[in-house]
This record gives sequence, C-alpha cells and structure tokens, in this order.
Amino acid sequence: MRGLALSGAKGIPVPKATNRVSGKPCRSRKQAKPVEMPVFEPNAAGIDIGAREIYVAVPPERDAEPVRVFNTFTSDLR
Repeated sequence: MRGLALSGAKGIPVPKATNRVSGKPCRSRKQAKPVEMPVFEPNAAGIDIGAREIYVAVPPERDAEPVRVFNTFTSDLR
C-alpha cells in the first residue's frame, strides 16, 4: 500500500498528509507532553472555547463529572 501508513494497534491504513499545493508529504510534528501547572485559583473552572464545542473543567474532587462539553450554538446552550 503505497502512500498509506498503519495507525494504532488495529493496523488501519490511514492516508499520509500531503501539502495541497506541492503534493509533497507534510513533516510530522511531535505530540506535546502534558505539563502539570500550579493551581492559582482552586474555585475557578478551566474553559476551552472552540468553534463547535466548549469544554469546561473543574478539579476532579469538586464534581462527579469534572469535564463537560457544550455545543456552541445558542439553541444548544439553552
């Protein structure tokens, strides 16, 4: 299988990413390792606002479901 890479333990073929203009393979990037950061305000939530979803996280000991996901459309938020 030329131009395909095996991904994961299941060995499912995945096409390699190529540059749209030149057609050359893209350089792979290393995955960033998670970094433990100090807690500045234990009563605050972490919020990641994306185009389609909003992620809200609180410390695990504060809630049974510490990470929640919300869609960004007004009707979904209501």
